[in-house]
Amino acid sequence: MDHYWQEYQRKLVLPDEAVKTVRSGDWISFGALNGQGRSLDEALAKRKDELQDVKIWTLLTLQIPKVVEVDPEGKSFRCQSWHYSGLDRKIARQGTPIYYAPMRYTELPRYIREEVEPIQVALLQVAPMDKNGYFNFGPQNSHHKAVCDRAAKVIVEINTNQPRCLGGYQEAVHISEVDFYCRK
Repeated sequence: MDHYWQEYQRKLVLPDEAVKTVRSGDWISFGALNGQGRSLDEALAKRKDELQDVKIWTLLTLQIPKVVEVDPEGKSFRCQSWHYSGLDRKIARQGTPIYYAPMRYTELPRYIREEVEPIQVALLQVAPMDKNGYFNFGPQNSHHKAVCDRAAKVIVEINTNQPRCLGGYQEAVHISEVDFYCRK
């Protein structure tokens, strides 16, 4: 645990610092449902005037992302949804470009690993690190491990209220696979 704890302490940054890794033209993943990092979204939204054509993968959005609120024309941030939620449809009806990427949900992890453009940055919300150095994705873990496996940079936002989802199959990411983390 000491080794993991030392690595943990080295990788702590503020959300504003963490999102500096995002560049114009990047593909990034916001994750799904309650796995979308709220502080990271807010920090990225602050960079609207610095960035162009950042493409964001989402799934079942539960609240309007700050990047959408600050950029309703989609010039800096363009959202792509794996599954159009009611909120995604509402956002699109208001004129904000949010695109639907139709696919069979059960194939999403394979699709991410084999078919999509490379993901430069994963911005995900997770439960606190356990004694073995793992951050659990919580109940929305369907494809987050595939995102982490494919992403060039993995940034997680810790939420102490994120429930753990156990099962022993792709429900967590190890501290050694995480580039930075921040606290909610």
